[in-house]
Amino acid sequence: MTKTKKYILIFQEESIAIQYGIGTYTHTLLKCFDTSLWNVNVITLHKGKDCVSFHTENGVGYYEFPIPKEQFLSGNPYYEEIYFRSVFYYLASQLNDECKVYCHFNFTRHQVLAECFKEYMDANITYTFHYADWKFDLLGNQKELERIIKKPANSTELRIKLKFEKEELFLQNTCNRVIAIAQHSYNMLHDLYELPDSRLLYLPHGVEDNFQEVGIETKTILRGKYGFKESDKILLFVGRMDIMKGTMYLMEAFTELCKEGYSLHLIIAGTGDFSKCMEISNPYWRNIMFTGYLPMEQIQELYTLADYGVIPSIHEEFGFVAAEMMLNMLPIVVHDSSGLHEVTNAGKYGVAFKYEKNKEVSSLKAAIIKMMEKPTTIETLKKGREWIINNYFTGLFEERIKKLYSNK
Repeated sequence: MTKTKKYILIFQEESIAIQYGIGTYTHTLLKCFDTSLWNVNVITLHKGKDCVSFHTENGVGYYEFPIPKEQFLSGNPYYEEIYFRSVFYYLASQLNDECKVYCHFNFTRHQVLAECFKEYMDANITYTFHYADWKFDLLGNQKELERIIKKPANSTELRIKLKFEKEELFLQNTCNRVIAIAQHSYNMLHDLYELPDSRLLYLPHGVEDNFQEVGIETKTILRGKYGFKESDKILLFVGRMDIMKGTMYLMEAFTELCKEGYSLHLIIAGTGDFSKCMEISNPYWRNIMFTGYLPMEQIQELYTLADYGVIPSIHEEFGFVAAEMMLNMLPIVVHDSSGLHEVTNAGKYGVAFKYEKNKEVSSLKAAIIKMMEKPTTIETLKKGREWIINNYFTGLFEERIKKLYSNK
C-alpha cells in the first residue's frame, strides 16, 4: 500500500451473495475510485483457503482471509469476534497511520471489524444496506417484525428481535453514512431503524447496459446453441432458487400451465435448492433447463433468446434482475412489491401480480398467461428501457458514489 493516498477498504465475503447482488455491487463500486488518488483494496472474508493471500490487479489490492477451522466447525460467536479482530490487526499493520482510512461495508455481521476501524483508526465507515436478517426470517414482512419487537412470543421471535436490535445499534452508532439502494429501504431505515436523514443516503444500485439489438437469425442461432427451436416459448428466471426469490411458486405455476396444455420451456439460471424444484415440477422435467450459476456473458445470451422474464420474488431490496431484463427489452412478469415495484415504475413496465394471502400461485399463473396472450408492445419495452437508463444506469451510480466520497 502506498503512503500518499487515502485508503478505501471495500469489504465482502465468500458467500452466495458474492455471486449475485452484492458481488455485482462491489464490482461496480470499484469503478468509482481513481487509483491515482485512492489506495483501493478489496477485502474478502471467510474465504475457503488455508492462508491469507494478497495480489494486485489493475492497481487494486485484493486481500483474502480464510475462515478459521474452529469457527467453521462450531459457529461460535467467540471465534467470530477473534477472527474479525485478527483481520483488523493484520490490515492495520499494512496501513500508514498518517493517511485517512475509509471503509465500505456490505454485511452487518462485520460489525466487530467496523467497530475496530472506527475506534482505533478513526476510520470513516460507510455501510450499504442490501438486506437484513429478519427479512429472510419473515420474508420481508415489516409489520410482523414490528409486532415481534414489541412482544416476542417465543424463543425464535426473541432471536429475531435481538438480531434486529444488534443491527440497529451498528447502523446508529458505528456507521457515518448508510446507503439505501431503494427508496422503500430509505423509508424503512428512517422509520424503523430511526436513522436521521443527515446520515442516510438514497443511492440506487447501478445496472450496466449490455443490450445489443439482434435479428431473428442471430436469435435462432443462439436458441440452437442451447437446444431450443425457433418456435419454442421460453420463460427465463435468473437468481437463487429459494423461497424468498419465489422460485418454488414459479415451479408450481409452470407445472400447472404445462398440465393445462401450454407448450412452454423454462430456464432456471442460478444455484439453490434443485431437489425441491425437481420435486415440484414432476413430471415436466424435460421442459425445464437448470443451468446453475452462469457468467454475465451467458446470462446476456439468455436475455436475448428468451421470450419472457419472470421475477416472482416475495421480496427484493432493489430488483436488479428486473432492471437488467428491462434494459434488454425482455417482457417481464413481476411481483408487485418492494424493490420490484420501484424498478418497474409501480408495475408500469411489466405484467405485475400480487400473491394471494397464503401464497397461492393463481395470480402468478394468470400473469404469465396474460403476458403470453397480450404481448407487451415494442413501445412499452422501449419506454421501460429508457426508464432504467434514466434512473438506474451505472453511470449515475458512479457519479453519485464519486460525489459522496469527494465530500468526505
